[in-house]
Amino acid sequence: MELDDEAGIERASAPPELNISEHEIVLLDIDGGHYYTLAGPVSVRIWRMLVEPRSLTSLVDSLVEEFDVDRERCLDETRRFLDDMLAKRLVRPTRRARA
Repeated sequence: MELDDEAGIERASAPPELNISEHEIVLLDIDGGHYYTLAGPVSVRIWRMLVEPRSLTSLVDSLVEEFDVDRERCLDETRRFLDDMLAKRLVRPTRRARA
């Protein structure tokens, strides 16, 4: 599923989290028998921001402010990251999004 820049996205559920370090989180899918590692400050920051539904634009705006990254590169990489998270059913589209 391709995300629209203004589409809302949120965590699909609240899987158990294991905080390995400041820049690494392991998400446990107990029912499916899988685990997913979010490694790096940006992926961990995105996951933390998705506590509340957010738009892709809102996520990118925040990331560009926090990290030294070009907006277009940030948009592209964030979109790919979220598409991967959608495929793993860790996030889902929503109508509610923080602007």
